Formats: sequence, structure tokens, C-alpha cells
Amino acid sequence: MPSQLLQLKVDPALKKDLSEIADYKGIPVTSYIKLTLTAVVRKEKKEMFTANGLTEAEELEVLRREKEVLAEAKKCKPKGKTGPQILHALNA
Repeated sequence: MPSQLLQLKVDPALKKDLSEIADYKGIPVTSYIKLTLTAVVRKEKKEMFTANGLTEAEELEVLRREKEVLAEAKKCKPKGKTGPQILHALNA
């Protein structure tokens, strides 16, 4: 994907600090800014999503629904034989 231009205005003191850091690292200011922005964006995106790839709100909704389903399942009474009864009959 081709690069796109991003322009921003910064305080002269910040620009001076950026230049000093970039010079110390031996890279152009634009390269330092790109590296810094890339690192920050990756960190922020990683924090936005859970291990399942969902947002925190989506994950909480899934957990809420799961809790509701389990509560409903506990209210239902099994029809016919229970699991242990079926196993006992199979082993007989």
C-alpha cells in the first residue's frame, strides 16, 4: 500500500526534542516519528481486543449471554434417564 501524507503542527520545543532524539539515534526525524507511532498504535490495538479477538464490550456480552443460558439450563429438569442412569444401564 502506498504511503499517505500526514501533517501535524507541534510546539517548537517538541520539534527540537524530536530532532535531538532522532539525531542521537542517527535517523531522520520522520523515521523516528514513524517508528514511534507504529509502536504506540500496535500497543493500543493489542489492548483494544481480548485474546479472542473481540472488544472488551463484546467479550462481556458473550459472557453475560453464557451466564443466562447456563441459568436457564439449570432450571430445566432432565426428561427420562439421567446420564449416570444411562451409563449404569449400558454397563449392566
